Amino acid sequence: EGIDITVLKSFGGTVETHVKGYPVIEAFKADTIANTPKTNNCKFSDFTIDGSELHVDPCVEAKGMFIIRMENCVWRDIKFKSTGSTALGCDFIGNSVIDHVICENCGRSGYYVGCAGIGIGTKGIETENLIITNCITTGCYNYGIFIETQELFRGKDELKDLEKRGVIISNCISHDCVKSGFGIKGGYDISLNNCISYNNKYGIELGLDLNNIQINDCLVQENLSHGIYLKDLYRWKNGDVWNGSAGAIDGVGIYDCTVFKNGGDGINIFGKEEGIAVGSGNITMNIKIEG
Repeated sequence: EGIDITVLKSFGGTVETHVKGYPVIEAFKADTIANTPKTNNCKFSDFTIDGSELHVDPCVEAKGMFIIRMENCVWRDIKFKSTGSTALGCDFIGNSVIDHVICENCGRSGYYVGCAGIGIGTKGIETENLIITNCITTGCYNYGIFIETQELFRGKDELKDLEKRGVIISNCISHDCVKSGFGIKGGYDISLNNCISYNNKYGIELGLDLNNIQINDCLVQENLSHGIYLKDLYRWKNGDVWNGSAGAIDGVGIYDCTVFKNGGDGINIFGKEEGIAVGSGNITMNIKIEG
């Protein structure tokens, strides 16, 4: 019946005694991605998911929504509030739209991966076309909005080598996140347009397996560290480098952006902060910065 009128809540544990995390909305997952049936032709709209009363240790399980392999679906006019991990954390999405989704204080358990507002995993179906538009994420943990290759976690043996291309993120605002406002950690043909990122640690974070990424007409201001940060390695929870998962970075365009008053560099490409000497070793850079 509407945001903050229809409310789905999760419960469990106390501040002192935590319980295992769980998603509020979930669908069946088989033993492998390929054997998991697709969820088709669904519309989610006009409700709030509130995870503020679920007390969990740092985890990826306490999502607002977690469904994998989806096609022809729509998320519209939804609020996610205080989820333990990623609010809208669905993976492998085709021909779908996420529009006017608000995420407040999501990913609050603070796990080292996930724990974002909107987080979409890639490389699990044939054509992963997705539009994310008119969304606002505030106070989330790792990212406000991010796209991430699942090869980091599942490897090429489970994910088919299919062409995954075509994600548009437009007219979105992300602010006051503990780490990055926007992130792309692996993706093909992704366009980030007319977005605003401020008062996060990083404004926009890019890295790992990237091909044909465009950032257009974005306003990146007053972030605590770098405005736009392009990095070629990530680390496990114990500090070890992810080896063998990072592909080439080939084709990144940054056009007509306004990047100012950030605490680090305006644009930082493979800075020493992450230790470039022990990077992925699989880098092809074609980077264009214009306007």
